[in-house]
Amino acid sequence: METKRNDTELWAHWLEELGKDVEENEIGESDPDDTEDYHVAVSESNTDSETEGDGGDESDIDAFQVCFEGRDGKTIWTSTPTSPDSKRPANVPHQPHTKGKGKSCQTFLDSFSCIIDDNIIRLITNYTNLNIETVKSNFTQQSDACATTEVEIAALLGLIYLIGLKSPGRGNIEDLWDQHGVGMEVFYLTMSCKRYRFLMSNISFHDPRDLSLRSELDKLAPIREVLEVFVHNCQNSLSPGELLTIDDMLVEFKGKCPFRQYMPKKRRSGIKLLLLVDTRTMYTHNIEIFVPNQADSFYKQENSPHDIAKRLIQPICGSHRNVTFDSWFTDVNLTLDLLKNHQVTCIGSISKNKMELPIEFVKRRKSQGNLIGFLKDESCCSLISCQDMGKINLYLSTRQQEASNDTPEQVISLYKDTKQAVSELYRMSATYSVVRTCRRWPLTIFYHLLNIAGTNGITIHKANNHEEKITRTEYLKGLALELIKPHIAERTQKDSIRKNLKRKMNYFLGLGDEEIPLPKRVINNPGRCYVCSRKRDRKTRVVCNTCQKFICKEHYVIVCARCFRTQEDSSSEDQRQEIE
Repeated sequence: METKRNDTELWAHWLEELGKDVEENEIGESDPDDTEDYHVAVSESNTDSETEGDGGDESDIDAFQVCFEGRDGKTIWTSTPTSPDSKRPANVPHQPHTKGKGKSCQTFLDSFSCIIDDNIIRLITNYTNLNIETVKSNFTQQSDACATTEVEIAALLGLIYLIGLKSPGRGNIEDLWDQHGVGMEVFYLTMSCKRYRFLMSNISFHDPRDLSLRSELDKLAPIREVLEVFVHNCQNSLSPGELLTIDDMLVEFKGKCPFRQYMPKKRRSGIKLLLLVDTRTMYTHNIEIFVPNQADSFYKQENSPHDIAKRLIQPICGSHRNVTFDSWFTDVNLTLDLLKNHQVTCIGSISKNKMELPIEFVKRRKSQGNLIGFLKDESCCSLISCQDMGKINLYLSTRQQEASNDTPEQVISLYKDTKQAVSELYRMSATYSVVRTCRRWPLTIFYHLLNIAGTNGITIHKANNHEEKITRTEYLKGLALELIKPHIAERTQKDSIRKNLKRKMNYFLGLGDEEIPLPKRVINNPGRCYVCSRKRDRKTRVVCNTCQKFICKEHYVIVCARCFRTQEDSSSEDQRQEIE
């Protein structure tokens, strides 16, 4: 009751200042002289509490009501709610928790497989092999352009994450394959640098056989199939919390792209992503790529802020969660539509040039503080005018203040705490970003999907392992190794791999210094020692393990297997250095 009396005194004091000269802000393209067309009305009766007669002191407070008319001449705002007893959906508390296949995830690879699942790996493998077939004729040796497998593609993703950890930025990656102490053993144990570059240059996310036809109907055809599976996995692996944020993220790209955008505020050009992010866990729940000039086909969509916001909040419709917008999205009609038809409340900053806003809320005032207005007949929509150091900031909210005990200051504080969720996600991804310099926009988008998959994966892992404290670095490193090890195990079975390299692979896989069988020559009859002269004609059945020649007791020494392999490794390294 005391709070309402203070609000009334504030409005009475502010009304006294309306007659004085105040300095106005620049409001879009509106003319300051048009302010005469707007009016402030003070109502002293015709309130429900006064009619019923049981309001007591509250009837006296409600009788003092200030009305404002928006610049559109239709929207009316009041200083107090006109329908305080109207039922509004309150925000329901939600705790982030896993669902679907995310419930059974225990290892790093399990949580990652919820986002980048076997379907995505299979699509990339099949389309990459189709692309390899088209370029295979350009290679003289068929072994340089052999087809890939799902295990190798998974290992390739593991190497991409390791490169982001060990060599962030866009530097040269050949140093990682160096074997003179600069590189890392895990890289050349997984695949050669030549093979890595070949796979990265031919990796594909679409069927190249009918791409030209599909691109005429859909500009996102090169990444559409993988993107849809990715978004579906994100929405069905974890349930977000109560507070979410919708904002854009710019994927920097300077190559050719049919929907590349230039953002003057950021002074950068690239591909615009629109994300729905949980403000508590930074879990990305929905993604949409902004395509302004889509062809007239099934894939064409309206790109107004109203339509984009409605598409992004589809996974949380009817859940009574809250979404934070920036001024590009926030609009009176949008917030009311989401509240009534989708049961989603909103908080957002709103531009001063919106015609629904009254001129009195955007003018500078001599008295500091916050002013609040309620939309007439729709008291669930509140407008807050905050003046700080002479600057006016406007906020629009549809949160139920009675149920959540949100004061205007708390609404403003909540907006400031949640509006940077997408920016925080971008900062986290940039710390260990897998993005490399590339001229193909589908691969650039896929790099950013991998960054998001790493963040979503660790969120799922933490949701199932509450007591385990793990950093993002540890998660990405462990995930990369789990993706790589199956492919290294396959390589140990190939006869073309050098023996010393196989021993390192076994040690990396935790198999110890296993005995690798050396090729043995079948000896049916004794032979002449190749060191002794022919005149001596010394016969023997002993054969050298390296050159497979007969050798007598006088010319051979006994060496254990471990020492023999150590000497063999050092000799092969010396030979390689001499060749270089």
